Amino acid sequence: LMEVGQLTMFACYCDSTVHVPGQAALALAEIVGFAASSGLQSVSVEVVAHPLLKALILIFCSVVLESTMREGVAAQFRGADAESMVTSFRTMLKGLSDAELLLDESLQITDDDLLRGSLVMEESLKGQVFSNLLLPDTEEQAQRVGADLFHVRIPHLRGCTDAFHLLGLKLDAALWTFSEVCMKVDARANPPKVVSVHFNYRSNGEVGEVLTLGMCGLN
Repeated sequence: LMEVGQLTMFACYCDSTVHVPGQAALALAEIVGFAASSGLQSVSVEVVAHPLLKALILIFCSVVLESTMREGVAAQFRGADAESMVTSFRTMLKGLSDAELLLDESLQITDDDLLRGSLVMEESLKGQVFSNLLLPDTEEQAQRVGADLFHVRIPHLRGCTDAFHLLGLKLDAALWTFSEVCMKVDARANPPKVVSVHFNYRSNGEVGEVLTLGMCGLN
């Protein structure tokens, strides 16, 4: 009967504040019950050690199970909170920026719908790394325009160990048609850092390049 009670408590109560004193009480009750039925002379070290050892094993398993379950639930809540943050910030950025990007912890593009629409691009940039979108320094030109950059760091999104990055870009040159975006990444940094963003544009039949602004604070 005592063993049934111990196993029932282990299966039904994963709260250590209930389980630890409960298992200790059941082990003590088993020892007292044996002494009452067989006499104190029959109580040996083995009789005392067996229920105590069994209680310790069940307590240890219960604590591990409780910790695992708590961590799993906490991770689910963190993921849900991060997704809610992304939705909220993206709703806000839609009214402030011309384009946005969602980058994972290794700075791979995971979402580029608004950027692709702004640049009139048919090919998606999803899955690409910033370093693959670079223009050589020799191709950079001096013509520049201002831009506002919005950056939100979103930790624990989609189970990542570091953080995702949500970027919004507001361009001053609203009349230009951008055909290509190129981004420079410092791959030596850990984690990698986005250094600058470049846009190829077409305006009144002329093709040029715009170097927007340096990007920092992504680590």
